[in-house]
Amino acid sequence: MSPRKSKRKAGGRRVKDQVVETTSAALALGAQSGRLVIGAIVVAALLLVVGEIRTASSGESPEPPSEQRVSALTYGCPAFLQSRTASPTTVAVASLPGEKRDGGSRTVVRLPGDDPVAGLADAPRGTWATASAGRGTRAVLVDAAGAQAPGTVAYSASRASLADGGGLAVAACPRPAPERWFVGAGSTPQRSTALVLTNTSSSRGVVDLTLYGDGGPIEGVGTRGIVVDAGSARVLRLTQLTSDDSELAVRAVVRRGAVAVGAVDIAAGASPGSEFLPGSALPATDQTVAGVPAQRGSRTLLIANPSDRTATVGLSIATNDGVFTPSGLESVDAAPQSVTSVTLPADISPRAYAVRLASDVPVTASVRTRSGRDHAYSVAAVPWQGTAAMPVQIGSSLRPGGSALVVSADGDRPAALTVTAHAEDGSELGTADVKAPAGTTTSLDPFGSGGVGVAAGKVSYLTIETTSGSVRAAASYTGGGLAVTPLNAAPVREAAPVVRAGAP
Repeated sequence: MSPRKSKRKAGGRRVKDQVVETTSAALALGAQSGRLVIGAIVVAALLLVVGEIRTASSGESPEPPSEQRVSALTYGCPAFLQSRTASPTTVAVASLPGEKRDGGSRTVVRLPGDDPVAGLADAPRGTWATASAGRGTRAVLVDAAGAQAPGTVAYSASRASLADGGGLAVAACPRPAPERWFVGAGSTPQRSTALVLTNTSSSRGVVDLTLYGDGGPIEGVGTRGIVVDAGSARVLRLTQLTSDDSELAVRAVVRRGAVAVGAVDIAAGASPGSEFLPGSALPATDQTVAGVPAQRGSRTLLIANPSDRTATVGLSIATNDGVFTPSGLESVDAAPQSVTSVTLPADISPRAYAVRLASDVPVTASVRTRSGRDHAYSVAAVPWQGTAAMPVQIGSSLRPGGSALVVSADGDRPAALTVTAHAEDGSELGTADVKAPAGTTTSLDPFGSGGVGVAAGKVSYLTIETTSGSVRAAASYTGGGLAVTPLNAAPVREAAPVVRAGAP
């Protein structure tokens, strides 16, 4: 069956979808507990009201849940798979050096099948372990438990084949999450995106997709009830769901199970390139697209507005010198249930910067940077405190050189960080202190003046620790192409898990 597409007028569909999803979850909960269906419907209504109140709020959240030390952690590391065979992909796994604890376990397998990757599973804490994903692999499943879980990180990197657009792709491996957003996807011969759905659990997973285009919501083929078998990975090309959409936002909701959702994006023709498309922050009225790289080329801001109202979005740019509003872009109207494209002026800044969005309804966003024969995405990110890991080498896929750390302090407060260079065995090679003044974006060449004081060729990874304040950060790479990946604190302590109705 060939993909069919019909674009509806804006209004009401998002609320309808939430009613269906919430009612289904409540009915499942009612069925499991043996209570009356009418009671389940009441639960659904209450859940929906609460969800709408939170969505309509100005971003205020209820009292945060209690934190606990991470005791189990899984990643689904996608292979760069668009053509029939995956481009060479390398996966890196490490745990933050420092605290040593005995016990626990780490298992790593290639999917499909269960081919173990001993070099990644058996590496000591702090070691930067890398291994090839292998031909025919859709994803690499990383599972850390007990003392092995806290601080474990995982990355994928690829030098894409010409069939997959060529260029460089680097990404932090996704973890299972109830909801993911990808802004900037496509389903045309010139640029196409594939989702990699990795079920990290021992039970079946079910995923629903919602697609938004530049003309409104899109009725794709087979976007509801997508089944991902236990311990498996499924590749879903957007060209199978809809055709000829050059700008898409994809909302992936995990209705059952634990599924990590990643995205692979390629461009062909006169403007080739490749990238792992990172997930953007969930829609909110205040967003910051962090880590727009300092590269010559074109930049397109993509704003996804899932609401049934036109969003009035104020834009500002945070550069090395401070915050300003580009002339002519003081305010942008983002159509309801759509993706709106805004061409950013080439002369905004010769250095890396961040884009701030202030909207009257929740939105999310990304910036696509095209430079030479490659492209990369910077995405709306959430601020963090803690310690992040930044790759410098990932096998033959990511080689040393051409890397930059881009940091924006959160809000109107300055931040300070310590950057530490680590060898493959986790030992420290050098450090640097970085100041991130309030309202600015700071770009650091870790191996240049003011850096860690050691050559990039000796370093496998960096750790970035916040010593004061909160930051949004990204790593950019220019060796053999262009890639940008958001950086986030490695999971050590996290909010206690929330039970999702309808989940097994």
